[in-house]
Amino acid sequence: MNNKNYAVITGASDGLGLEISKTLWKAGYGLHLISRNKKKLIFIKESFLKNKNNQECLIYPFDIENIEEINNVCDVIIKKTTVSVLINNAGIHGPIGPFYENDMKLWDKAFRINFLAPVHFSNYFVKHFIKNKSGSIINISGGGGTNCRENFSSYAAAKTSLIRFTEILAKELVNLNIQVNAIAPGQMNTKLLKELVNQDPKYINKKELQKIKNLINKKDNNMSKVLDLIIFLLSPRGKSISGKIISSLWDNWTIWPDYVDFINKSDVYTLRRITGRERKFNQGDL
Repeated sequence: MNNKNYAVITGASDGLGLEISKTLWKAGYGLHLISRNKKKLIFIKESFLKNKNNQECLIYPFDIENIEEINNVCDVIIKKTTVSVLINNAGIHGPIGPFYENDMKLWDKAFRINFLAPVHFSNYFVKHFIKNKSGSIINISGGGGTNCRENFSSYAAAKTSLIRFTEILAKELVNLNIQVNAIAPGQMNTKLLKELVNQDPKYINKKELQKIKNLINKKDNNMSKVLDLIIFLLSPRGKSISGKIISSLWDNWTIWPDYVDFINKSDVYTLRRITGRERKFNQGDL
């Protein structure tokens, strides 16, 4: 196998991770797929992503909650191939309900998977990208990353942290030909979304719950725009964008490269504090 374009994808055995894997495979990438579900990884490799002459799919049954082992897994990956893309996709909701009722062991577990694991993967592969003078990191955000989402404190806090981390890392790598972005995918018909239907309804917004049920009843998994955005960000044109939280559904990201100087130098599409004067409450500001 001589393909130099390899992508590492976490949470690759289901939902969005599986669709990302199929999409990048179709685009010609070799793949390193990480998931705790060994049976599904084997099935995917044997059914969808069979090795080709210039492509291979390598699988790693591994629970990324075990942060202490991440470097060991990455060492194995790097010994086999050169990696040009890291997609931190794996995520869990964690405990749902008021924070004061949460099981803190489950809270910590969700924060480790949703934030600390992507940070550790990024720490490892950034060094690899610097050595190779190029690379792309895409972090998958989620509900609560840019707005207050009550009853999802662990998930929302982790995703908010991931977005801010994305901004900081992109700024530090601005002159090193390494792009770092976060994607807000919106609601998708996935196993993660379906979990919410069985939750205590008092913890889920009624309008949101109805929207979830409507989406689940549709055959469309609602992922096409996310997948298009990922391919765009990995294209020569899209690689000019870095340090942003991008909504696959609501942002006109296809034209962003035409305004790249303004977008990359401004705070648009980032996390920021809103002052009183921005809401016509001038009395609250000095």
